[in-house]
Amino acid sequence: MIQPQAIVFALGCAAVIAWLGIVWIGWNWKSIGRSVNELGVKIAAAIVKLVAAIASVGGTYAASQKEAWWLPVIVGLFCLFSWEFLEKLVDNRVKAMDRLDKQALQTALSEVKIRTELLTIFRKSVVDKLKRLLQKLSNRRKRSSLPVLRSALIPEQHLTDILTNLGGGLSAQLPEDAKIQANFRLAIFVAREGQLHPRVVVDLNHPGEQRLASCRTHPERFCLSAEGAVSHAVLSIRQRKHLIVEDCLTAAETGTFFYFEDAQKQYLASLVANYLGEVIDEDGQSKSASLVIDTNTAGFFRDENRISLEFCLREFATRIKLELALHAMLSQRGAKS
Repeated sequence: MIQPQAIVFALGCAAVIAWLGIVWIGWNWKSIGRSVNELGVKIAAAIVKLVAAIASVGGTYAASQKEAWWLPVIVGLFCLFSWEFLEKLVDNRVKAMDRLDKQALQTALSEVKIRTELLTIFRKSVVDKLKRLLQKLSNRRKRSSLPVLRSALIPEQHLTDILTNLGGGLSAQLPEDAKIQANFRLAIFVAREGQLHPRVVVDLNHPGEQRLASCRTHPERFCLSAEGAVSHAVLSIRQRKHLIVEDCLTAAETGTFFYFEDAQKQYLASLVANYLGEVIDEDGQSKSASLVIDTNTAGFFRDENRISLEFCLREFATRIKLELALHAMLSQRGAKS
């Protein structure tokens, strides 16, 4: 016959193992879901439950040794609770890791989609320029001239087209019902004598219009030496960083973003300011610049998407700097110098 002392010893050891497992899970809370063997824990719990059941049955039918079986029954109940608790913890962490893996997969798929769209936008810009060059080459006579070369490489609309394509790519990421009311504004700011000036401005919903009035109405906010409430274009150049404002209204309440006038609250809801580094301006001189994109869709630019967004804007920054350099080199002033 199975002795109650043996049952107590076995269940006691099982309870100790269970609580060591619970402490281990607590110590490795975030990563335990990937390293634990869920099936092994469930099999061990089933064995412990079987031993505890034997103790319970023994306490019920051992009429002559009722008192001797009380301890195995109590230890068995405690052991059951311990292993049930351990099993639930393991199940919780495994499911949590599954959710994280699914989120990571979804994020990776989103990044793949964004980068694929980015390649498509780049391809369109390159194809447009290649078509212009081939057209000029096919139309030229015996000798090419500087005006022909200039019109092929630096048409006035080319930088505008690049920003328009970038804005269109960002807009394409919105749900279909949100695209109707959404708008994106993109502007390249160049620092000239300590003051930021818009070099190229694009408003997707109002193409061809220069609707960036804040530079004219509040020039002090675009001065690199200004203190207090300044534009994020200034901040990005000062800090040489990529700045994201997820929700401008919320940031304004906390003092981390400033509206220059109340009317801006209607169309300025989320913003990103990307430091472009040094670019070649129209006079051929190297100057600091910033690319600023804003939208009326709150929460569009998110810090959690910083890596993908920085990748996207970094690639566009390279193309923008190339176009600015070409324009400076082939412009009338650059050609004479």
